[in-house]
Amino acid sequence: MSRMPEVQQAQAQFTRGEVIWTPKQPPDTEMTRFRTWIEAREGILLPDYAALLAWSLDDIDRFWVALWEYFEVESDTPYRAVREGGDMFDTTWFPGSRLNLGKHLLRGIRSDPQAIALIAGNEEGEYREV
Repeated sequence: MSRMPEVQQAQAQFTRGEVIWTPKQPPDTEMTRFRTWIEAREGILLPDYAALLAWSLDDIDRFWVALWEYFEVESDTPYRAVREGGDMFDTTWFPGSRLNLGKHLLRGIRSDPQAIALIAGNEEGEYREV
């Protein structure tokens, strides 16, 4: 059974460009914390998302280094450059770095070996903590 009529009906409720949702506390988002961190680190003014986007496009390498540092990405080997290659499809990001995704994702439990690392659940609503 197709859900297209339901989707079309839902879409008909909104006009193009209409704001349908706004976060209750925009300052309390990771994006805002990242933006204000960059302002302090770089000594620049980024009053909103549009300014952050413009800066990220104007200075691609500085933006990605800032992202790497803000989120404290851990690499077993240092990167040689932020990017190498031609256009977007040819680009190698942070060449030379070696990431262990499992190590990176579980790094928060290093200070507490008894902390929950994973919560597994199934379709029947049963959960298991590891």
